[in-house]
Amino acid sequence: MGTKVLLAFALLLGSCAAASTGLADEVIDRFRLTFDNMDFNRNGALEPDEGPAAYGWKSGLFKLKDLDDDGRITFPEYVGWTASPRTRWLVDALSAEVFEALDGDEDGRLARADEWLGGSGAFEARDADRDGYLTRREAGLPPV
Repeated sequence: MGTKVLLAFALLLGSCAAASTGLADEVIDRFRLTFDNMDFNRNGALEPDEGPAAYGWKSGLFKLKDLDDDGRITFPEYVGWTASPRTRWLVDALSAEVFEALDGDEDGRLARADEWLGGSGAFEARDADRDGYLTRREAGLPPV
């Protein structure tokens, strides 16, 4: 629950940052394209049985992004959570809970290409063997 509260705060920060500094139109367009591609039923929200499941999101990651706990991820939730500096910080801090939520295919490692949401520097600093994946060990977490 503590992570959920922090992520709700991240949405607020992300929304404030977007409003005050304005995300570049091309960034918003990229977020919209990704969001729309995952919204298979075109109802304007992501649900657990459509895009997120197809893209390997584990239910824990879906729940982290669903900040109002209504079982759907709206576009503002998606943008606010993904673009927020606070979210990047939480991912970069990489607690065991965040690691598990990001590990969509449950293989015990995070792929730089499709499962990592943090900053690239935080990933590269941990990826000791430079294979493009973070294991629990590389992340400084105990084995399961």
